[in-house]
Amino acid sequence: MGVKVGREKLYNMTHKIYFQITSAIFAIITLLHFSRLIFGWTAIVGDYEVPMWMSYVGTIAAGFLSLQAFKLNK
Repeated sequence: MGVKVGREKLYNMTHKIYFQITSAIFAIITLLHFSRLIFGWTAIVGDYEVPMWMSYVGTIAAGFLSLQAFKLNK
C-alpha cells in the first residue's frame, strides 16, 4: 500500500496506523509522568521547577488519550 515516486515508495498513513502510533506515544508519556510520581524525579524547565501536581494531571490526561486512541484503533 503506497505510491511509488522515483526509487522511493511513499506509504499512505491509514487511520489504524495513526491511532496505533498515537496510542503508543501517549502511553510512553503516561509512563514517564507516572515514573516521576513514583520515583520523585524533579523536572526543571529553565529556572522553573515543575510542581508534582502537574504529573498527576499529565498521567490522567495522557492515559485517557492513550486509551481513547487504542479504542478508536479497533
